[in-house]
Amino acid sequence: MVQIEENMLFFYFNHALTQLAECKTSLKRIENFLSITEIADDCTLSDMPEYNKRFNTFIDIKNLTCIHKSGFQILSDVTLHANDKDLVAVCGIVGSGKSSLLLAMLNEIKVTSGTCYSKGKIAYVPQVPWVFSGTIRENIIFYNPLDEKKLELVIEACALKKDIASFPDRDLTLIGENGVILSGGQRARVNLARAVYADADIYLLDDPLSAVDSNVRLQIFEKCIMGVLKNQLRVLVTHDIQHLERANHVILLERGRVARQGNYHEVIHSAEIEFSSVIQSPSTRLTAYKGNLEVSQQISKTAENLFSEITSLDMAEEDRSFGLVSWKTYWRYISAVLPKPLVIFLIFFFISATGG
Repeated sequence: MVQIEENMLFFYFNHALTQLAECKTSLKRIENFLSITEIADDCTLSDMPEYNKRFNTFIDIKNLTCIHKSGFQILSDVTLHANDKDLVAVCGIVGSGKSSLLLAMLNEIKVTSGTCYSKGKIAYVPQVPWVFSGTIRENIIFYNPLDEKKLELVIEACALKKDIASFPDRDLTLIGENGVILSGGQRARVNLARAVYADADIYLLDDPLSAVDSNVRLQIFEKCIMGVLKNQLRVLVTHDIQHLERANHVILLERGRVARQGNYHEVIHSAEIEFSSVIQSPSTRLTAYKGNLEVSQQISKTAENLFSEITSLDMAEEDRSFGLVSWKTYWRYISAVLPKPLVIFLIFFFISATGG
């Protein structure tokens, strides 16, 4: 009986230490978040240009310059106008400022000069998808009222129907911590489906098509971006030339600046050199794919040879120690989490509580 009580004491003591450590980390994160400087939202309807007031939904950016919190300038003199039902395609090489432009529309980065106005409810689909522990359905509806017909439409538009059908509990399947049972492409599509289900007026889509194959990419573009969302204002970061041809407005960024903008034909004819470096033709993508495939095959062969060499070697026996863990080890573990006076107090407290 005494041994059971001691085991329970150590169990609860260890659990209490773990909870205290997690609490300390959480409080630190909350403190860091609350100490961040607020970004003033000075966007008022009376300040907006007269020609935009007649639209229910729009984005109006004029001579916008933004800096990172480190002081580095990430956008410079950007001007962009988009209205109801427009599809705006944003392209550029890595680091050209595409994601920063979307964050500027969300008022999430510091503006040093220029203006950035928007009107309408905004839904943002980040390039790195975010999911939480729960079911697929919970991740899509995200505490909004459940509409089964709408949910089915969104699942079909985001190319999730076959994926969900492969799970034993369909959309009620628990995805685990950080969506551990989902692939990268599935997480990206769940992330997109959540935004679509939210019924926003403006959709900021940060390259949602990069994590899926060509067939799924085409389905999402046709059924979701050009289908379910056809009546919304959409800003799409993309690198595929076939998608740019369908856009109302194309903006090409280079080092945080607008290199070219207009419709697809205007941009591609006035910026052939810059555009070709950003957008790959189908033949170029096929050549790159074949090259990557050859490299992957070489790596696989090398790995197989290495594995066969390792398995053919005599494995040395592991060094093992038997016996109880010393009190000194426990003391170092506990004192690394809590101050030593508090550890001593807790030890005496638990001893007295158990009648020791």
